[in-house]
Amino acid sequence: MKKRILVVDDDFMIRELLKFKLARQGFEVVTAGNEKEFWGKVFETKPDLIILDVFLKNKSGPESYRNLIEFAGLAPGTPVIFITALLEKEMAPENGKAATCALLIKPLDFEELMREIERMLGLNRDKENDPGNEKRGTRKGGRPSLVKRMG
Repeated sequence: MKKRILVVDDDFMIRELLKFKLARQGFEVVTAGNEKEFWGKVFETKPDLIILDVFLKNKSGPESYRNLIEFAGLAPGTPVIFITALLEKEMAPENGKAATCALLIKPLDFEELMREIERMLGLNRDKENDPGNEKRGTRKGGRPSLVKRMG
């Protein structure tokens, strides 16, 4: 059974690019462009992992995520990868709110994203037999990679 990933970002191009690339890696991908869609897709699709933009229109991604846990019963252990173009110290839920969280900085390094997805979902993929095996991009301009693990 394919693992289901929910991509939540108010930037249409980012949503579609991630949907395309993750589907090539064998995942079922669902997208949402705002908090209302996010809530609906969580209950409709029950994702195995959520990729969530930190800054959504009218509300922060972490705030929406906390609300889902506190008021709607989303399992606190649902893995979340927060993504942002701006680095802030306290963007993700407090310790204990999400057992598996990470923060990645845009522009995303797809290989780095895949490593986090595989780690969070407990996948050990054979790269030679990976259906979406392709040369993955690296950060432009030699920008250092940053993954901040939460929780």
